[in-house]
Amino acid sequence: MKHWQKFLNAAKVAAASGAPGAEDSRWERPDTAEIVAAYLDIVRQQVEAAGIPGNAVAMDVVVVGRTGDGRPALTAMLKLSAWSERATIRLLLGLPLFEAKIRRCLRNHWLVDVSHFAGLWLHPSAPARDPQVLSQLREMLVRLEGEQVQQAAVLQAEPAGEGLWSVPGPLETVPGVPDSRDPVRMQALSPD
Repeated sequence: MKHWQKFLNAAKVAAASGAPGAEDSRWERPDTAEIVAAYLDIVRQQVEAAGIPGNAVAMDVVVVGRTGDGRPALTAMLKLSAWSERATIRLLLGLPLFEAKIRRCLRNHWLVDVSHFAGLWLHPSAPARDPQVLSQLREMLVRLEGEQVQQAAVLQAEPAGEGLWSVPGPLETVPGVPDSRDPVRMQALSPD
C-alpha cells in the first residue's frame, strides 16, 4: 500500500505546482479491496492501542454507498464476539472516543483522497447478550450512575469557590493525633 501513498503524493505535488503533464501523473485509484484492507489496518491498530483483546471483538469494513464525487463511503463494523468486562466497557462507553481516534488517524492519510469514512458501528453478538453478562452490565451501569449521583450531590453541597479537588467540610480526626480544631484538647496536650 506504500506505493499508493507515493503515487498520491506525487500527483498532489504535480497538481499543486501546475507543471505541464500534471494531469498525466499515471496514478490509478486503488481498488475497493485495497481501501478496505487499509481501513482494517487502522481499526486494528486502534483496537490494540485501546488494550482490547483481539478475541473480544470482530472487525469488518463495508462499503455503504458513494459520495457525490464517486468515492466509496465505508464504515467500520465492530462486533462484540466475547464478553470481556474491560473491553466491553471500553467499547460501549468509549465508542465516541474510539471513533474520534480513528478519524484522527485518517486526517492525513491517503484514504481521505480516495474514500469517505462514514463512521463506526458496534454490535453486541450472542455472547454479549447472555443473561449473566447482561446482569453484570446492569450492575456496572447502576454502580456508575450511583457514583455520578454521589459526585453531583457532593459538588452541589460544596460552598462556592471550592473545586473538585478541595476537601469539603470538616475532616475526621485520626486516633492518636491531636485535632488542631479542638482548643480544649490542644491546651491539655501543650507542654506548658
